[in-house]
Amino acid sequence: MMLKIGTRKLLIGLIGAVSFAVMAASGCSRNQGDTSITNPNPDAFHPVGTIQGVVRDRISQQPIIGATVSIDLKSAKTDAQGSYVIKDVPATADALSGHIVGSYTIEVDLSKAYTKDENGDIDIDMRKSGGVRYPTIKYSQVAVPYTSLNDTECSSSSLNGGGGGAGTCANSSNHDTPVDHLVANQDIGVGKLACNIVGTVYGCDANTAQEAADFATPQVAEVRLNTEDATGNSASGSDGNLLGQVTTDATGAFAFNNVECGGVGMEITAAAPNFDDPQRDDNVSINTPEEDYATLVMGLEHDSQSDPDKSPAVHLCINDGQDPKIIAVSPAPGSDLGATTAQEVSMTFHEPILQTPATSTDPAGVNNLFDNIEVNFDGNKAGNQPFTLSWNATFTTLTVTFDTGASSLYHVRLINIGQLTDTKGNPATLGVCPDDFLAPGAWGITPNGGSDDCTIWFSTNYAGNEPAAPDLTLVNASSLDEGTNVTGIFDWTTSAGSKDYRMYCQKIQVWDAGLATESSQTHPYVGDDGLSPGQEGISQTGTASTVNFDTFEQLDGGTDGIAFVENNEIALHYNCYVVGIDSDGVESTQKSNVELAQDSVGPILIPDGPPSAGALNCPGTGAVNSAGQPTNIGSICNLSTTAGGDG
Repeated sequence: MMLKIGTRKLLIGLIGAVSFAVMAASGCSRNQGDTSITNPNPDAFHPVGTIQGVVRDRISQQPIIGATVSIDLKSAKTDAQGSYVIKDVPATADALSGHIVGSYTIEVDLSKAYTKDENGDIDIDMRKSGGVRYPTIKYSQVAVPYTSLNDTECSSSSLNGGGGGAGTCANSSNHDTPVDHLVANQDIGVGKLACNIVGTVYGCDANTAQEAADFATPQVAEVRLNTEDATGNSASGSDGNLLGQVTTDATGAFAFNNVECGGVGMEITAAAPNFDDPQRDDNVSINTPEEDYATLVMGLEHDSQSDPDKSPAVHLCINDGQDPKIIAVSPAPGSDLGATTAQEVSMTFHEPILQTPATSTDPAGVNNLFDNIEVNFDGNKAGNQPFTLSWNATFTTLTVTFDTGASSLYHVRLINIGQLTDTKGNPATLGVCPDDFLAPGAWGITPNGGSDDCTIWFSTNYAGNEPAAPDLTLVNASSLDEGTNVTGIFDWTTSAGSKDYRMYCQKIQVWDAGLATESSQTHPYVGDDGLSPGQEGISQTGTASTVNFDTFEQLDGGTDGIAFVENNEIALHYNCYVVGIDSDGVESTQKSNVELAQDSVGPILIPDGPPSAGALNCPGTGAVNSAGQPTNIGSICNLSTTAGGDG
C-alpha cells in the first residue's frame, strides 16, 4: 500500500543573527538618520540574505539531485552534490534585531529528483514510475539563523543570549559594517518511502477487571497513522498530518507500508467502532525504522517498561471522555403503529449506563427510574399509562413496555437524561432522540424546560381511520376587492369523525396571469395554530371561517400590507383548504378541493410581455374626482406610485 504524503509546506523563520549595538531596544545609542559607512543607520538598509544547503537521503546521505527548493517566488535546483543556493532573500528589520516575527515558506519538490550510488549509477529515480520513491513534496518547520557581519554587538543583546538591557553595549560608537548579504545554512534530509509498520490491536490493560482480562484478546478497530512532533527534517509533514487509515482484520492485525524511513516521529491511533464516535481508543508514539527497507513490529512481546526502545502494542480502552449518548430509538418519533398489549419503546446508548439505585427498574422501589419516566396517551383522552421498565444485559438499552389501544396518540418521555451517567460519571446526552419541545402540538406535550428530555411520540391505527376531509366553499369569491373587501368567507359541511377543523392557506405570487400557463411562485401553506386567534388572519368558528388576506400576506413575509397586489405589479392569489381533526388531535389528509381567493373586482394583472412582470389594469368607476379626473376601482389604483394601468 502506497501512503499518500500531504503537500503541506516547510516554514523557515528568519532569525537575524546581526544586532546593531546602537539600537534603542538594546539600550544603545545611535545617530538617527546617519547612513554613513563609518556610523551606519540600519533603518536605511533593506538587507537581503542567502539561504543555502544540501538535500540528502536521511540514511544513506546520498545527495539528492534535481530537487527544486522554493521560498515564495524564489527557487533553486540542487546540483550534483545536492547543493542549492537561493539568493536575495529579504530579511525583516525585526529579524535583524534577533526577533522572529515573520517566516518564509520552503517547499522541496522531489518529483524530478534522483540519486546516484557510489559507482555513479542512478539509484532512486523520481523521474520514472515505479521503484523505491521519495515523498513528492518535502517539508518541515525549522529556524534559520543568519551569519553576522557586525563589528561590535551589545554584550547582553538577544543575539548573545542576554536581555538587551540599557547600558550593556560594548562599544557605544558602533562603527559597524553595513548589513547585507547575510548567509543561512539549511540542510534538508529526506527518507525513502521504503519502511513498514505492522502490529495488532488488543483489549485494554488498565481500566477495569473485565478490560484487563482482554489484555491479549485481538480487537477489530480502525487505525490511523499520523506524524507527531515533526520538527526538523521530516518529509512526512508537521504534527498531526494523516498518512494513512486502515481497518484491522478479524485478528486485530494492521499494516502501513511504504512509510518514510529514518526515525521520523509518528503516532498510531486506534478506535472502535469508529473515529467519529469511539467507544474505546488508544494512541502510541513511535519512530520509524532507522534503516532502509526495515519493518517496525508492534505487539505484546514489545510491551516493556524496562526497554523504552521497543514499540508496544495498541490496547483499546474505554474512552472516558465520551458522554453516553442515545444512538437509536424505537419506534421512530411520529410513527403510526398497530394496537398491541405489549408495545415496546426503547432507547439505546452507545456505551453502558452506570447502574445505581436511581436507575433501578423495580416497580416496588422508590426514588428510582420510574420517577423519571413518563408514559401518556394524549389528545382529548390524555392521561397516564401503566408501564414496566427493563435494561438489557449490557445496560445499553432501556425498554418501556405498556398496552396501546386503537386510534390514540402516545408519548414516552425520559425526563432529565443527564441524571444517567456512564461508568466514568459522564452525563448522558440526547444523541438521536428529540427533546420534548420538538413534539407536534397535537400531542399536547408541555416542554420540561431547563433539561434534556428524550421524547418518543407515536400514534396507533390512524392509517385509513383518520377523519374525512370536508368540502370547502369560498362564499364571497365574486366580491373580493383590493379597495373594499380583503376578507374571504369560507364555509364547509361537517365530516365524519371530525371533532374540530383547521384552515390552511398559501400565498401565490403571479408574475403574468395573461399567459396560457400562469408564471407564478407558490409559498408554503400556513395553518391556524389555534393558540393565538387571528394571528394568521384566520378566524374560525364551527364549520365556518374568515381569512383577512391583508394580515395573512404580512404573516407570509409581505411588507406592503396589501392583500392582492404586491409592489404595484405582482398579483397575489391564495389557495385555502380545511381538514378535519378527530378526538385525539389527528388531522385528516388534505382534500383535493382547494379554493382560490383572488381580487375579482379591483385591479388585475395584464400581460406586459415576458420577461417583465406585467402591469396593472385598473377598471374605472365611471365617476370623476374633484379635479375632474376619472376614479378607478380599488385603492391601489389611486396611489401615485401605481406602475402601469390607468390610475
